[in-house]
Amino acid sequence: MMFNKLSIKQKSTLIGVLGMLIGAACFMTHFYLEQVTIPFYSLICAPAMFVLSFFSEETPFVPKMVLFQLGQFIGYYIFGYLSLQSFSKLTR
Repeated sequence: MMFNKLSIKQKSTLIGVLGMLIGAACFMTHFYLEQVTIPFYSLICAPAMFVLSFFSEETPFVPKMVLFQLGQFIGYYIFGYLSLQSFSKLTR
């Protein structure tokens, strides 16, 4: 009910934050439980992996994690914004 009162940008921001949380959970699971295979990990974390592809493997952990989260947020924000925008145009 409350979600319907938000603007498209606010909804997209919530989707971006949700993407960050999902990405962090997948990363932590993948990092601490190396033997566990997460289905669709490369698809779920695709925005973060795209951003990290521009940087070296020697990048320290903390900046790499910041870039990971930033990539997740931006990717999910854009996906949410475009999806919500097209859905609102189709339902007019």
